[in-house]
Amino acid sequence: MIVDDKTLEELEFYPLIDMIKAFSFSEYGRNYFKTLHFDEDPVKRYAMVEEMGKFFEEINVVVSGVEDVSMILKSASEGRNLKPVELIAFSDLFKVSKRISEILLKTEKMRIMGEKLVPPKGFVELCDRIFNPDGTIKDNATPELQKIRKEIRVIENSIDDKMKKLLADGVKSGFTSEVLVVQRHDRYVLPIDASKRSMVRGIIHGQSASGLTYYVEPEEMIELNDALAVARSKESIEISRMLNELSRIIIENHDDIVRMIRTFEEVDGVYARASYGLHNMCVIPQIGENEVVRIIGGRNPLIPANKVVPIDLELNSKDHVTIISGPNTGGKTATLKTVGLFSLMCALGVPIPASAGTSLSKFDVLYSDIGDNQSVRNELSTFSARVLRADEICRVANDKNLILIDEIGEGTEPAEGAAFAKSIIDILISKGSKAIITTHLPELKAIAYMVDGVRNASVGFDIEQMRPTYRIHMDMPGRSRALEIAEKLGISDEIVKRFKENRSVSFSQSDQLIEKLQMRISQYEEKIENLNRREKELEKNEESFKERFEKLKNKEMASLSDEIRSLSQKLFEIKKESEEAIHLVRTSQKEDELVDQDKRIQVLRRKIEEIKKSESKSMDMSVGSYVEIVGTQTYGKVIAVRKEKAVVDLGGSQVEISPDMLKISEEPKEQKIENVEYVKNDMLPAQIDIRGMTVEDAIPVVEEFIDRMLKSNSTGFIIHGKGTGKLANGIWSFLRSRHVSFRMGKNGEGGSGVTVVGEDKI
Repeated sequence: MIVDDKTLEELEFYPLIDMIKAFSFSEYGRNYFKTLHFDEDPVKRYAMVEEMGKFFEEINVVVSGVEDVSMILKSASEGRNLKPVELIAFSDLFKVSKRISEILLKTEKMRIMGEKLVPPKGFVELCDRIFNPDGTIKDNATPELQKIRKEIRVIENSIDDKMKKLLADGVKSGFTSEVLVVQRHDRYVLPIDASKRSMVRGIIHGQSASGLTYYVEPEEMIELNDALAVARSKESIEISRMLNELSRIIIENHDDIVRMIRTFEEVDGVYARASYGLHNMCVIPQIGENEVVRIIGGRNPLIPANKVVPIDLELNSKDHVTIISGPNTGGKTATLKTVGLFSLMCALGVPIPASAGTSLSKFDVLYSDIGDNQSVRNELSTFSARVLRADEICRVANDKNLILIDEIGEGTEPAEGAAFAKSIIDILISKGSKAIITTHLPELKAIAYMVDGVRNASVGFDIEQMRPTYRIHMDMPGRSRALEIAEKLGISDEIVKRFKENRSVSFSQSDQLIEKLQMRISQYEEKIENLNRREKELEKNEESFKERFEKLKNKEMASLSDEIRSLSQKLFEIKKESEEAIHLVRTSQKEDELVDQDKRIQVLRRKIEEIKKSESKSMDMSVGSYVEIVGTQTYGKVIAVRKEKAVVDLGGSQVEISPDMLKISEEPKEQKIENVEYVKNDMLPAQIDIRGMTVEDAIPVVEEFIDRMLKSNSTGFIIHGKGTGKLANGIWSFLRSRHVSFRMGKNGEGGSGVTVVGEDKI
């Protein structure tokens, strides 16, 4: 894509690049953003960014800041041997590049980049063997160096012993007053008083500034100093040899290292783009070639997140020119810049701060004309500058261009400005360009109704609060709102009065129509916001009800567990007592004791049978069995068994209920449930009507009701109706979990359509 510097400046592209490159982990990434190219395939670039996102956490662990070695490499290629600190800089770079390479070799789109990041073989290992972390040379860097440094330490120890003895003799003899070991020209010397110089035979290596002290190398030290000098010379030669070897590796691999540095820059550039996208909740847009622009929830990347207002904008392939009108400060220019920046970001493969579903097209050219182009230097007025820029744009316009023009036709008499603007629009349409233009000129707003390929749009304005909404309304022109904005600025009442009088003369019918349409739109937007808010509240309530239902279900399960534990304890006690009785029978010698224990055993056996019978009642349940709903004193007949549910006829009302809530009973002598319709009786003490509710909706209502009944020691009536029995079944399960006594309604109370609570308090 071709973009000129003027467009980049007007769209504030460079501040955006500064934001993106701040996410680089090295100077290489920052260098990458200094030379940008807009002509690469954005699909390919986005594919790498997307893949980087998948491996982001893994790469983020290994990346670290490394020094830029480009200038050091250039210096080495010119023949200069490298210093230890420079060689360590290469080693640090190679270590990071190797770790990144190992990760990228696992990818599909960046595998080739991973291959280019492989460092020269053996260099890092050699550096680790030679250098300490602080950059000094290790003693054991090579066997030869280790031998030389051992020799140096022996000589230095001998020198130290010799110097201590000479200093002690000097103090004793009086030819030195300083007990100080001194070096001059890398040789150990004694500080001798000038007046006692003749007392020490040796070579003078200097004199103090005062002239009172000579620095003399005693004859006894010459041989040791010579030996130390030779050893240090050998050390220097060995170190130079090692550094030369490392420098040679760098020089021999110069071209590969240059390629690796370029790849490292590109990898860091991809990392920075992926990191920017992750930190700013961006998306990778869909890319097309049909000049479609669809922005959903687009946020201008230069506006702080707490202030930016997302916009929606859709330009179809047939929409050649879109004319945006509306009030100042309403977001027209910001919309142009957002579209322009998104197009540039797309060309560079930078994720877009927008919502999923956003799609952009590939354009060959992006040109803009935004802002005041007045040039004092070139003696150009605003209009003259705009004319020259428009001519420049029209010369390059084609069907693969995106053109952004702000306030077209401004800077001259409105009628002439409108005529000039229409001319530009005609040319852009004839060349098939995609253009977005902002204006305040009424004549341009009417073009969309007369010319194919032209579409109106407007920025919203809240009439009630007298402020812009920054929303884009397609297919509708907007008013400038000059009066409203002037009033908001707090100008004098006199100016406002005159403004209104003069405006009423030229206030057209179309303006009045726009006024009414915008008012309708504002009302609909408010309704939509209320509906969205209501929807969120309903979703929140649904989650709350689900949570409460789970708690109630868990509470019921806990109650059932308590019953099982109680039953188990009873069986354990009976078994223990039985074993005791049997033991007494076997060991007793008295006939009357045997008789008593035998009776005791028979009683215990009957208890066990009763418990077993109680447990197996639900298991023996079959069609035709008479059952009692546990805890309700309600009887019925099983008419069907379906999986884990039983269908029970309660005096003409059929209820589907879990067998766990039923127990086998004898055929009732008289009908317990009257087959009568429930009635809502205002004379009943307290009642709630939950007909039509789901179990989940009804439980909170019932819970509050029974709490009130129990606290007031009253009897309450729950009207749930008959229906399928699902609602009644759910309510009974809940009442049982709360240990609340209840029964079916009697004749005159509503029969099986009513549940009575609170008559017998538990």
